[in-house]
Amino acid sequence: MARRTCRNDSAKRRGTRATDKRRRLTAAAAQVLHEQGVERTTLADIARAADVPVGNVYCYFETKGELVQVCAARTVRPGPAHRPTGRAARPP
Repeated sequence: MARRTCRNDSAKRRGTRATDKRRRLTAAAAQVLHEQGVERTTLADIARAADVPVGNVYCYFETKGELVQVCAARTVRPGPAHRPTGRAARPP
């Protein structure tokens, strides 16, 4: 599905306002998703928490699923590789 064209595309090119709004949306989404869970959270809930019109959410994210993935990627960061140590790590 092609991404919608929004009136704020010029702001996206400038970057500052768009980046700020995207950050507000992802921060609000993380908070609301944590409080209500994925199933109970609507994009309207997230927009309200971010203080943006609900239509603006679609300028930055095509679906709630995409927004959830962005929040998850921000929250879950890969840790150091698991390397066993001690006796169990030695070959037989």
